[in-house]
Parts: sequence; C-alpha cells; structure tokens
Amino acid sequence: MTDLEVLAILDELERLLEAPVEPLEAQAIAQWHDAFMGALASAQRGPRWPEIRQRAKALETRLHVRVASVREAQRAVQRELEQGALGQRALAGYRTGRR
Repeated sequence: MTDLEVLAILDELERLLEAPVEPLEAQAIAQWHDAFMGALASAQRGPRWPEIRQRAKALETRLHVRVASVREAQRAVQRELEQGALGQRALAGYRTGRR
C-alpha cells in the first residue's frame, strides 16, 4: 500500500470527525480503524512519512477530544435515566401511601 493510501484513510477520519456527534457510529469508526491498521501495516513509509505521522497525531488528538465529548454525553444521559428512575420510585411510593 502506498503512503497516499494512508493519507486517503486519514482524510476519511477527518470526515468522520467533522460529522455531528449523533451520526458518528461505532461501526463506522471500527471500519475506519481496520482500514487504517491495514494501510499502516503495508505503508511504504516514503519521504512524506514524517508529514503523514504528524497529521495522524493531530487527528489522534481530535479523536480523543471527540471521544471525551461522547463519553460525557453518555454520562449525562445515564444521570437523567437514574434521576427518572428515582422519581418513578418516589411517585410509586407516594401513590401507595395515599391509599
């Protein structure tokens, strides 16, 4: 595989990272990762390789920021679900006590 193919796969990651959080699917990231690992394993590592590595590192930083954002959103949803469940239990207790 050529270094240009590695660059094309990095372009794909960039497109994935530019998408809003909602449509970012785990399957798309997993497919990208598989393609990236394959390209990386067979890359020629030619004269542009330092540039490619630098770009990959920058995208890695963006990916970590995005993952942190998604994890925080997951925690927020989990807190809301827990609060809703607590409210439902309190309401059920109130109803039982009123009879």
